[in-house]
Amino acid sequence: MRPPIPPFDPLGMPLPAFILQALAYLTLTLHLLAMQFTVGGAILLLISWLRSRGSTDGVSGATARFFGTSLPLGFSYLVTFGIPPLLFVQVMYGPFFYSSSVLIGAFWIGVIPLLMVGYGATYGHRLTRKDHPKMQPWILGSGLLAMLCIGFIYVNNLTLSMVPERWMEMYRAHPGGGTLNLGEPTLVPRILLVLGPGLAVAGLALVIRAAWLRRRGQPELARATHRLGVRSLLVAALVEVLAAMGMLATLPEGVRGAVASDGVSIILMVVGVLLGLSALVLASRSDRYEGLALPILAGASQMGATAAMVVLRDLVRQEYLRPYFNLGAVTVHPQWGMFALFAAVLVVGVVFLVVTTKKTVSALLSG
Repeated sequence: MRPPIPPFDPLGMPLPAFILQALAYLTLTLHLLAMQFTVGGAILLLISWLRSRGSTDGVSGATARFFGTSLPLGFSYLVTFGIPPLLFVQVMYGPFFYSSSVLIGAFWIGVIPLLMVGYGATYGHRLTRKDHPKMQPWILGSGLLAMLCIGFIYVNNLTLSMVPERWMEMYRAHPGGGTLNLGEPTLVPRILLVLGPGLAVAGLALVIRAAWLRRRGQPELARATHRLGVRSLLVAALVEVLAAMGMLATLPEGVRGAVASDGVSIILMVVGVLLGLSALVLASRSDRYEGLALPILAGASQMGATAAMVVLRDLVRQEYLRPYFNLGAVTVHPQWGMFALFAAVLVVGVVFLVVTTKKTVSALLSG
């Protein structure tokens, strides 16, 4: 029996599917990079703070100071860049996303207070770390826990949106929305696919900072910072390999077979892996050369790997939904004027962010 999937919006889509997908891929890539820096940075911040015991000396103290100062900025980007891809998901997959959001509604509404806790913890640490050092593990731990809970809820929602055949059973058991998609086989691998890149992006931030410190005449601190960044990248690579193996093992057989036989999906997987390895190699060798070229190139490789995984992720979702939905068959009523306005605002916004944060980033790298 066909699941009770709500009908698509009778107004159709405001733009052709390929344009909406391109915008969704772009904005989701930016959101994921900000999220990965913030979550990975929060993990390294907590570890560094505990190791340094609040001291600003040594690599642990310097790392704690760096992430403690930069995470409020990272969190603001995380939230800002997270809004557009969420809206694009609702436009393209509205009947599925809204249904899953209602089914886990009691937890979904909790994302807002969790965001407030996480965001507040980053500022709370920055403002109180000197005067109240003993409180910092609790502040940092609560903030990190809030971030991880948000990711856990998001993974539950997005995976549930792809399996309409489970909806009625879950609704009968919990009509008030007090349930999660805990029976999803890919749940743990998907969560690891968030944590792994987080450690990679945070590690790359340390590698870039090490090159900056080297230029500023602090070779010993630069060397120790680079070593910590590369170690974070190595741990991230291990986590991502385990996560990828877990995903391949737990994907439904039909979805796994379709993805494995699709040329575009295979190319995206190969490109993502090669770019991820390139980021690791470039980062590990960057301490042998002066300047920021290799660290920045490593960061660009990681960005490319993230973009490839974003596209692959959507192709997997389309395979899940293929029995029920075809994005290309949805009626389109173009609104080109609104699209032009959105594109203009997006370009202006990105330029504004680059200009206004240039000095801030320089100060963060130096501090």
